Amino acid sequence: MLFFQPHKIETDEIKLLKQSGMQAIEVGTDAASDATMRALHKGFTFDEVMDFNEKCVAQRVPCAHFVFSAVLTKQWKLCARVSQI
Repeated sequence: MLFFQPHKIETDEIKLLKQSGMQAIEVGTDAASDATMRALHKGFTFDEVMDFNEKCVAQRVPCAHFVFSAVLTKQWKLCARVSQI
């Protein structure tokens, strides 16, 4: 199992990883919208997630995405700001 951020990756790179023994990929997607990803400072977009996932599917590599389930509130935003200080 390898862990990835869904930045640009080429299909031939996934193919090479699979040939070297990689059996599955885990991605710390953490969200399903660009707005939430920006709030979490993920550094990638949902389009990049989808592109990454489609390339994994094309190479028949299982790809698991971990997504937080939460409601953003004013209190959460305040906590997030405090944690950055």
